[in-house]
Amino acid sequence: MLYRVTLRMPIRPGMEKEFEEAWLAGAARIADDLGNAGQELSRGEGDGTYYIVSDWVSKEAFLAYERSTSHQEHRRSLAPYRCEGEMTTMHLLHRLTGKGGAG
Repeated sequence: MLYRVTLRMPIRPGMEKEFEEAWLAGAARIADDLGNAGQELSRGEGDGTYYIVSDWVSKEAFLAYERSTSHQEHRRSLAPYRCEGEMTTMHLLHRLTGKGGAG
């Protein structure tokens, strides 16, 4: 059962491009963690709020990453852009792929 972490992160106006670049650089390093099963970055329509979804093979894998130096560095790299943040954690129970998402 995957462990999912979602972050809601409003970004300072005018800093969206720089935030996306910093997130992508950090996400590439996170993807190298054996506990990470994938990540997504989405932007809300017109409000400067981003949503990060990351999936982990287990809660323990996520918590180990969260205590790592790599995580601390990634948080510091995003700090200049974010106004605040809100994290939600959950266990992914089911995933259905619609016909439009296949292939």
